[in-house]
Amino acid sequence: MKKYSILIPLLAFLISSTTFSCKKEKLGCENGNLCFTLNGNEVSVNAIRKPLPNDRFRLYWLQGNDTSYKSVTIDVFGNSAAEYTIRDNAGANGDVSFQYFIYDTVVVANYQGIDGILNLTSINNDQWTGTFSGNVTNGTSSFELKDGKFFDVALE
Repeated sequence: MKKYSILIPLLAFLISSTTFSCKKEKLGCENGNLCFTLNGNEVSVNAIRKPLPNDRFRLYWLQGNDTSYKSVTIDVFGNSAAEYTIRDNAGANGDVSFQYFIYDTVVVANYQGIDGILNLTSINNDQWTGTFSGNVTNGTSSFELKDGKFFDVALE
């Protein structure tokens, strides 16, 4: 019986650790979050969606004030579950533009999408879910944009 008194708490700890770590991993991009990896850095933000003229929708996030802020802007030219193309000159139906901007009294980083794919996989109760990947530029160098996903991003 003494052997079991040590094993039972250990077993309970291992089960709870596994359960909680699995739950933590699942939180990655749920409940309106938008996530991606850019140049080896993971970005995870709480995005919203805003309708714009000409059947264009903006997934975006903004944090900061007038002198220091970060933003993510993804403009999707369309409103149906489909595959869209990330372009540096997006503007036609089926196109997507991507920007990750960091400003701290001067422009610190301005990453613009140049190519790639965005899959809008689900529109459920007017919430969008999908994935994206591609390449971006900061004006001088190109970087891989990968592991992009968004889950249940609702209208503002």
